[in-house]
Amino acid sequence: MDITESIAPKSDQVNADDFVLGPRTFTITDVRQGSSEQPVWIYLAEHPQPFKPSKTVLRLLGMGWGPETDAWHGKRLTLYRDETVKWAGKAVGGIRVSHMSGIGRKALTTMLPPSKGQRVPYTVEPIADDGPLPAKEPTALDRLVWAMNAAKIEKDARLEYCRQIVGRDADRELTSAADMTPDEMARVVESLQEAIAYEREQENQNG
Repeated sequence: MDITESIAPKSDQVNADDFVLGPRTFTITDVRQGSSEQPVWIYLAEHPQPFKPSKTVLRLLGMGWGPETDAWHGKRLTLYRDETVKWAGKAVGGIRVSHMSGIGRKALTTMLPPSKGQRVPYTVEPIADDGPLPAKEPTALDRLVWAMNAAKIEKDARLEYCRQIVGRDADRELTSAADMTPDEMARVVESLQEAIAYEREQENQNG
């Protein structure tokens, strides 16, 4: 059973938490004028809510596809969660682009400012407009590792966390993640997603 949809955050837009389990590739169906704070809304064939990109992401899309958004229709892009993205000086995680179609066969590399007074390199890899996804379908273990990273579980504490969630008896003791079934890994991922959502809610309440 794929739990991707069941743990999706409740939001009116594509959210960084949509990518806790790994990157996803989308096809653009429309681009519309948004609000003053989020001026561009990108509609995607594979997601019910619009993607409202940051200025950094918009700069990348503009460099790859040009400033006229009518030319963006039908293009593909791969989005992922970047844990280093900051808000108000704190690393809270945000959406970044790893792959784009329509940029030729070479990677797009540039320097962009993630925050005032800083410039860092960004690289976007090419993908075909109608070709396969740029990465293999993530395994249950991939999803587990991504969720552990997103929840910031220390490596030496991860196995014990899995033991607590899975609840194995003594004769089936976990010695590594490889001992777990895909269903057990999915249970741990769901628990981690709930913990991440609770932490986000507490941060919002505390300002």
